[in-house]
Amino acid sequence: MTQTTDSKPPFGKLRSFLWPIHAYELKKLLPMFFLFFFINFNYTILRDTKDTLIVTAPGSGAEAIPFLKVWGVLPFAIVFMIVYAKLSNKMSKTKLFNTLIITFLCFFVFFALVLYPARDFLHPTEMADRLQAYLPAGFKGLVALFRNWTFALFYIMSELWGSIAISLLFWGFANDITRVSESKRFYAMFGLGANVAPSVTGTPIGTDQVWSFSIVETARVDQIGRDVGILEGAVPQVVVFEIEDRAEVRRAEIGVALVDGASRGAVATNRGALTRCDTSCGEHARRNYES
Repeated sequence: MTQTTDSKPPFGKLRSFLWPIHAYELKKLLPMFFLFFFINFNYTILRDTKDTLIVTAPGSGAEAIPFLKVWGVLPFAIVFMIVYAKLSNKMSKTKLFNTLIITFLCFFVFFALVLYPARDFLHPTEMADRLQAYLPAGFKGLVALFRNWTFALFYIMSELWGSIAISLLFWGFANDITRVSESKRFYAMFGLGANVAPSVTGTPIGTDQVWSFSIVETARVDQIGRDVGILEGAVPQVVVFEIEDRAEVRRAEIGVALVDGASRGAVATNRGALTRCDTSCGEHARRNYES
């Protein structure tokens, strides 16, 4: 009976191409579809954010990324694979999958709520400045990782999310629960969910680009301030700078108005004095003529 079912095509030509899924298979397909969708959704946002944080961080730049990939991502990936191999011998695949995914998510929440808001307190800026003064210029990228270690850790975890959550965890889990006959039809649908995710992230990435533009402008102003010895700081200081600048313009406008008013008053006073002088001088001349 199985051979008869396999010999007859279960779908028509058009449905075999567009939607080769039975109704009773949706309870397996849809959870995996949305799981792969959200994993790639997170990865798209993390991929764009991690580079922005490193390149626009104070004292950092694009030269820090090669150091970060060699001295950060590679060692962490090796350590993670060792830990994964040991945990896979002690835990079931489902429990291992949930544990690792929750670990990543907890880190990203901790970074957003604790590490990033406290970056000015956690980053060893003064010590990094002393190291940069003693080390050669070629170590600027390495010093930048030490200076912005929370951003470097976020970059490493974002890279591991792309490699481990997608390639290792999801596809390992999919291979375990999907039969060979289903994989021919399911895997294309999984890939569709992964490809839809980057297009849906347009709105969050658009907000992230505005935030990234603010960081880039802040870093540019901060660099100019360090060069001329005027301004040094982050986003709040730039906002204060703009407010102070507007206040200066307002004070200048008020000053011009006061000067203009004072000038008009002085002119009026001078005109009055000249009028009085003209009157008194004419009276004095008339008296002299009469006498």
